[in-house]
Amino acid sequence: LGLLYRDAGYETAGMQDRLGAFFFLLVFVSLLTMGSVPSWHGSRRVFLHERASSVYGTTEYLAAGLLVDIVLLRVLPSWFFVALMYRPMGLSDDPGHLATFAAILILANATASVVCMAVTCAMASARSANLVMSNVFIVLFMFGGFLLNKDTLPPLVRWLGHVSFVNYAFELLAINEFHGTPAMWTFTVPNTTEPGDKPLPPLTVDGDSVLRQFGMYPQRWTLDFW
Repeated sequence: LGLLYRDAGYETAGMQDRLGAFFFLLVFVSLLTMGSVPSWHGSRRVFLHERASSVYGTTEYLAAGLLVDIVLLRVLPSWFFVALMYRPMGLSDDPGHLATFAAILILANATASVVCMAVTCAMASARSANLVMSNVFIVLFMFGGFLLNKDTLPPLVRWLGHVSFVNYAFELLAINEFHGTPAMWTFTVPNTTEPGDKPLPPLTVDGDSVLRQFGMYPQRWTLDFW
């Protein structure tokens, strides 16, 4: 990713590359959580046997499982991911923005993991859990704010965006990058003049204008985090 999106610029293509990279990151870390589906079902028999032997209780088992899964498989990999690809992509060089970027990615990864655990525990087998989880992720991604503009969604399905954690995480990543940054984003207006006429000048806008074009608003920052 660092090489693919290397030094994303401050024009229309750079804006598109940034948003595409943010969404791909969320899809990537979410799909990684599906690797834990077989392990939960595979350890079920061992858990039932050891709980019956009073080795530990359900609460202790779940707490230990969550601790290992979230800290070792969600928090640390997210930090490594940010360390390897944040600078090469040319994202905001402010240390606060970098730390916030990592926190958002960790929260999204942990949320995806918990959703995956909930679906897995509700299913009778790993095969059915994989099938259901795949469809759940499809809906979450579809209404995540990148593939469909949130302001243009019909009221009948708009509520799906409110139950998609991808929607909140994607908006947070975009706000963290575009809002309050000194760089001005340049959009090149299509040349609609006749051949030989003077080309139209580019239109220069700020980061908040970019966010509004995609139905994202900085004032939702706190709500998105919650």
